[in-house]
Amino acid sequence: MLIRSRRRSDSFNSAGRKLTGDELFRVCRDIFIKALPISLGAAASNLLSLADMLTISNCIDLSANIFDGYWSENAVLSQIRDNCSGVGNFMYGCYAGIIMSVYMLAAAASGVVARCALPRLAYAAESGKTEDTAHEMKLLIKGTSVITAPLTVFMAVLSEPILRVLYPSRTLEVSVSAVPLAVLSAGGLAAALLGAVCVVFHAYGDFGFPIKVTLAGGAMKLVFNVLFITAPFLNISGAAISAVLSNVLCLIWAVTAVRKRFGIRTGCIRYTIPSVFAAISGGVGVYLFYRGFSGHFGTLVSMVMALLPGAVIYALVLYIYDSADCAA
Repeated sequence: MLIRSRRRSDSFNSAGRKLTGDELFRVCRDIFIKALPISLGAAASNLLSLADMLTISNCIDLSANIFDGYWSENAVLSQIRDNCSGVGNFMYGCYAGIIMSVYMLAAAASGVVARCALPRLAYAAESGKTEDTAHEMKLLIKGTSVITAPLTVFMAVLSEPILRVLYPSRTLEVSVSAVPLAVLSAGGLAAALLGAVCVVFHAYGDFGFPIKVTLAGGAMKLVFNVLFITAPFLNISGAAISAVLSNVLCLIWAVTAVRKRFGIRTGCIRYTIPSVFAAISGGVGVYLFYRGFSGHFGTLVSMVMALLPGAVIYALVLYIYDSADCAA
């Protein structure tokens, strides 16, 4: 920006008077001050991965030693212990390398909605009109739920066949990862809504609160991992449960903070109920159609054929709900 401002024909100068050196310095300083917390927040988000790295492997090994009888009687767990030299490392590899990799495919979609909504939210917040900001917040929440709800529900329903298609030669890893992926996907909407609500703080220029939420989420996940993963009947499903639970608690905190600080009701429950209900209806259809097709076709073909009517059911239920809501 400093270099471009020195050019006479630059768009910075063609729109108005030429900025002085002090004014340019203030602009660059303001950008840096606002960008620094965002960068720190990106680094803080790695705490979730750090919490998993510190706890999953150690807690799995501890559970295998304490609950030796349960591990011996469970067919999958006993097979893992017999065939793997490091049980904890194997489980952590399944969670970080398989479960999270597949889950992030659906989680990435919600971030696109939030980034697209930020400019309009910032403009509404700068205008000082609460009703305009609330309207933009409504669009953000509805857009996030409309896109994220079916992705997460369908992934939860088809977690095992999705993993079998992506990792056909890793039968043991798929058997371990299917349930945790389903749990993590089922609670994926909470993580997407949390990211959407944090956009409001960015729109108002508060870049510190989202970092606090991220740090608190990492701390909670660290504690929940220790509590849940050690339970032998949960193992790495406990890591998925702790992730969902920490996201839900952080979402409640963020929604409360938005209402207190800015006087805006996010409508996370009101605006997501239609999408969740429609996604569950579509998920039931996907499950039933997949069960019917899987006996006659391969896994991939059965999934595709089941997703098509599931998507139609989702769109139809959502359309009926919106039509009834507009009529009311």
